[in-house]
Amino acid sequence: MRSPRCRRARGVTLGLALTVAGAGCAAAPTAPTGSTAELFAPAVIDPRLQLTAAQQRWAARGPLNYDFTLGVSCFCFFGGPNTVRFEVRNGVSTAPDATAQTVERFRSLSTIELVFADIHRALDRAPEYFNAGYDRETGYPLGYSVDYRRNTADDEGGLSIRDFVAR
Repeated sequence: MRSPRCRRARGVTLGLALTVAGAGCAAAPTAPTGSTAELFAPAVIDPRLQLTAAQQRWAARGPLNYDFTLGVSCFCFFGGPNTVRFEVRNGVSTAPDATAQTVERFRSLSTIELVFADIHRALDRAPEYFNAGYDRETGYPLGYSVDYRRNTADDEGGLSIRDFVAR
C-alpha cells in the first residue's frame, strides 16, 4: 500500500502532466485536411527552383578564378581516375595534374557553369530520384545524385565538388 505522501505526489505529477498536455493541445494549430501521408510528408522543394536560385547566386557572387576537385560516381565502365582537380582562370579551365585522357573525359564538367549544365541535363531526363546541394553563399554545386529509374540497375550516378577555393 502506498503512503498518502506518495499518492499525493503521484496525483500532482499526473495533474501537471495533464495540464501541460492540455496547454499544448489548446495551442496546437488546426490540422490540415488530407490523408495521413499528406500530413506527415516532408516538404518537397522543386529541384529546378533550387538550381535556378543557385545559378543566380553564382552569377552574382561566384568568383571568376577558382579551383575545385570534381569526383564522379557512376556505373560507367572506364579506366582511369574518377576525380580530377581543375583550375579555372577567367573562365578557362585546366587540369595541370591530370593526363590528357582524364582531361578529355571530364572536359564537359571542367567549370562550375558546365556542372550547372550537367545538372540541367540530368533533370531534363525526368529522374525518379534526384538530390542536389549548393553552396549557400556562392551557389556552386556541392554535388548531386540521380537515379533515373529506381527499378533499373546501373543507371544511378552523380558527382561531388570538394576543395573549392576562390582565387
